[in-house]
Amino acid sequence: MRLHPGMRYQLMLPILALFLTTVTSIRLTMWRGRKCTSEQVGRRNWTANSGCHTVGAGLAQGTTVTQMEDADENLYAVFFSSKDCDPKTILGWGDGTDEDNVCVSASYSSFEIWST
Repeated sequence: MRLHPGMRYQLMLPILALFLTTVTSIRLTMWRGRKCTSEQVGRRNWTANSGCHTVGAGLAQGTTVTQMEDADENLYAVFFSSKDCDPKTILGWGDGTDEDNVCVSASYSSFEIWST
């Protein structure tokens, strides 16, 4: 089956758009110590709107936050004392772009990735 030359472009544009779409993520590295220098508990990349998480809760005392890609939006890792990411229980946050926010010292019960 041969496609009309104009039809080829109509098929290629949506496919090309998929490859050009970037997923903005933030990397969290969990540490046993509050200064983010002791034993590493875990590491994973997260995206905004991925829900409330309890990974590392009870183990991690500090978390290194790193932005993984340049993007128009800023991502924040927000840490909570509650297990359900209740905004009334925010312990701290980090966006990985400011030297003061790289290591978040918090013994959290849950966290969530927010986008602004």
